[in-house]
Amino acid sequence: HGICDYYKITFEEEPKKEDVKKEEPKKEDVKKEEPKKKVVDEDELWGTETTRYTQKLFGTPQDGVVSNQLNSCKEHLPNMLSTSWEFENIAKGGSAVIKALQDWLKDKGYYTGKVDGYAGELTVIALQKFLASIGFYTGRVDGVAGPKTVASWQRYLNLKLA
Repeated sequence: HGICDYYKITFEEEPKKEDVKKEEPKKEDVKKEEPKKKVVDEDELWGTETTRYTQKLFGTPQDGVVSNQLNSCKEHLPNMLSTSWEFENIAKGGSAVIKALQDWLKDKGYYTGKVDGYAGELTVIALQKFLASIGFYTGRVDGVAGPKTVASWQRYLNLKLA
């Protein structure tokens, strides 16, 4: 008070912390976070768009086709559409996107097979284990890329690319 009296200034005490009311933001001031846009439908079918965004994720050519897959792999890939997956009787070196997927899964410690570009049982098991480890896949780890496996991968693509 002394210095204020000397300069003839009115002294005002600062309010105590417990006396200060916290202002709640007005509802119109609070911005709701918009959900991320999905890049691919989580429709349980691996078609052209799922392939294209998988190719984008791994930096391989984005033509929407998983080429050079063996017919013997089909039993492990029931939810892959023929518009996006090319199956053949003769080995032609596999697919670049599957090689990239296998490399990626191997780096993460899930894939133990040969990086050959063919999506067989070991590739699917590794993918299922990875998706289960992040809580996206809750089905059996059985080496069959059925609806749950594909939808979980599509969800992962949406998370990474949306």
